[in-house]
Amino acid sequence: ADIGTSGLDVVLELAIGVVTIEYDDAATIAISDVSGNEGSSGNTLYSFDVTLTEEIDVPISVAFTTADGTATVADADYVPGTGGVTFVANNGPGPQTQPISIFGIGDLKVELDETFSVLLDSLANGGRDVTLADDAAVATMLNDDSAVVSITDATLTEGDAGSRDLVFAVVLDGEVDTAVQLTATPSGGTAQEGFDFEPGS
Repeated sequence: ADIGTSGLDVVLELAIGVVTIEYDDAATIAISDVSGNEGSSGNTLYSFDVTLTEEIDVPISVAFTTADGTATVADADYVPGTGGVTFVANNGPGPQTQPISIFGIGDLKVELDETFSVLLDSLANGGRDVTLADDAAVATMLNDDSAVVSITDATLTEGDAGSRDLVFAVVLDGEVDTAVQLTATPSGGTAQEGFDFEPGS
């Protein structure tokens, strides 16, 4: 630049100022719970949404693993899984969601609803202010099986003396994961208790 010095010995030196823009944005990652019918056979998909709340300028990744709850791998309730999800950089403003797919194993067993979990860990955030807001999700496997208890009719010839057992078969038509107990109470029709039959158990 041309400056007026009025005869003075003035030298203009180039000065460079550094402006530091402090990064004040933050984002979080969370995983959502899921639920669905267990199914009677084959595999049932349970898809967990993992969501990053804000846009980022570098890829962000997080690892996951499954964990038993009342549903267990040993009982063949679900297929265990490990792996990771990656959120891409510069994906545009707003949340970004990636799925985690875990498969439940269907059966015909009557049981309570069962659960297993997916856990997030080992967040690689590239030095950005990205944290895990919710690092665990629960899958609820809804029981969709049922069983019916029935009792058969029984017939015998009465005879002229003595007594004979009249045996009824009680049938449970499906597998149940716990003991099933019933109480039988005899009830007379045209036969009279104490004359035609004695109550049993």
